[in-house]
Amino acid sequence: MPFEPLMTTTLADSVENSLIRFIRHRTMQPGDLLPKEEEIASELNVSRLCVREGIGRLKALGLIEPRKRRGTVLRKPDPFLSFSKIVSTNLFSEEDRQDFIEMRTALELGMCELIHMRKTRDQLEALRKIATDFTDAASDADFHTCLMNMSGNRCVGEFQAVIVGSFKFPKPHDREFWRKTREEHLELCDVLENGTAMEFSAAMRKHFQPYFDKMRTINPAKNEEPK
Repeated sequence: MPFEPLMTTTLADSVENSLIRFIRHRTMQPGDLLPKEEEIASELNVSRLCVREGIGRLKALGLIEPRKRRGTVLRKPDPFLSFSKIVSTNLFSEEDRQDFIEMRTALELGMCELIHMRKTRDQLEALRKIATDFTDAASDADFHTCLMNMSGNRCVGEFQAVIVGSFKFPKPHDREFWRKTREEHLELCDVLENGTAMEFSAAMRKHFQPYFDKMRTINPAKNEEPK
């Protein structure tokens, strides 16, 4: 099946959509070669400039890449490529940040059973070292990123690595906060290593309780029970 006819949108949009349909219909795999620009332009009856713009959009999404002496090839999609670039701009509102924190908290709590099931001795040792050497916000991020990676789910680990940049922590001189956090992290290490999956989930829920308490005060209208 050749390229499907263009829809009545902008030509650049149509070229982009047609390329995606072409890739999907051909069940192309990473490394497969796309047709040349002139071939696509001729098939779709548009200028090479329109084709170049459509291809540029797929490049920006990380779906294709140019290869020397080969042409343009399909690459393995990275679901967090564009998202990580957006997060790195640090242009989110406080409401956006709060939504991210809520999503990350719910996700980490939901992964507790997988974390407990798939943990390894090396990972437990690495996690305990982070907890033992705990000093600041970077240590906290490292601890929870390590936990997420222990789930064995690549997408979850990548999401955690991207989203952690949107968090705001107490100032470094808040020693009492960091001391308490260090103690809690060491307790989590103990439960993860020696307890059951249910006990670990309960310990994690307790660890995140301050987040839920804060959520209740930040936007009370969101948390009102339905009448």
